[in-house]
Amino acid sequence: MIFLSLRAFFLLLMLIISATTIAKTAIAEDYRDYARKGFIEQIEKDFAKAQLAHPIKMPPLSFLDVAGKPVELKQYRKKLVIMPFWATWCMNCMLELKGMLELMASLEDDDITQIVILPISTDFKTPQEVEEIYVEQQLSKLPLMFDHNKKATGALDIHSLPTTYIIDEKGYQIAKFTKHMPWPAPATKAQLLKLLAPAQGNSPPNTGAPGDPASSSHKSEKFMLWNTPNPPAKE
Repeated sequence: MIFLSLRAFFLLLMLIISATTIAKTAIAEDYRDYARKGFIEQIEKDFAKAQLAHPIKMPPLSFLDVAGKPVELKQYRKKLVIMPFWATWCMNCMLELKGMLELMASLEDDDITQIVILPISTDFKTPQEVEEIYVEQQLSKLPLMFDHNKKATGALDIHSLPTTYIIDEKGYQIAKFTKHMPWPAPATKAQLLKLLAPAQGNSPPNTGAPGDPASSSHKSEKFMLWNTPNPPAKE
């Protein structure tokens, strides 16, 4: 009996390891596949579909950081907030966060401080367990917030993950994505800058990104992949 129990345990362990390896490989392949398909026109269509005709005032949301300190959404007024709701068990969520990490690095390289990324964990795991996974997945440069008691998830009526909200400088929801997006794409950054520009009363800066009308290489970059300095390694 003991022998059979040990055998079953090791078999289950091998299945878990195999499933994890397959999932990681799938994420890397999906990431590269979307890069190949992430054409400017599709990104523009995705943003047009996600934007609201009439912005909606966000409810007064509050989250907890890793230390258990309350953080209110209103603290990010005067910023364009990209707020993904995610969980560690959601493979597409992990893919989204990896893309957003590259987007954040690109924004920092261009000294764009008006756009912030605020991931919200909906996990039932402890904050410490989620933080360990964050570090393991090399996501620790991204902020990490928790939807305590799932109050925000309920208030926003979220039914699927990942779900990403874009909130303007006045605290209004202006877009909502319920699908994977190529966040590191230069064309994606160009669309975000367009959302930022109306509130500032000026035109978005020319980053030379595909989709930017001021880019002299716009036509030739129509089918180029996005700039991914460190794409996920195939395991």
